Amino acid sequence: MDQPSENIRRCRLWLKAAFWLDFPVVWLGRATAWLMLPLIGVIIFDAISRKFLRKLPFVIETGLYHLMNSPKLQDSEWHMHAVMFLVAMGYAYV
Repeated sequence: MDQPSENIRRCRLWLKAAFWLDFPVVWLGRATAWLMLPLIGVIIFDAISRKFLRKLPFVIETGLYHLMNSPKLQDSEWHMHAVMFLVAMGYAYV
């Protein structure tokens, strides 16, 4: 009679440990999903500014050309992609 209750207690302990190990990974995966919105915004701004806005005279005269042709925008796109990919792989693996 003692053995089944001991096994149930151990199973509950393992399930509780699994929940606490899984909780940060799931939370981080869901939080990182919100990184998609700034990524979309940066990509749209970069595409529109490179295609249309940087050719306008006021952009060239005021020096905004360097901001709209900045490699920092593309670097931020790559960094956000990398963070999202790595966190998503960890989330999917668990």
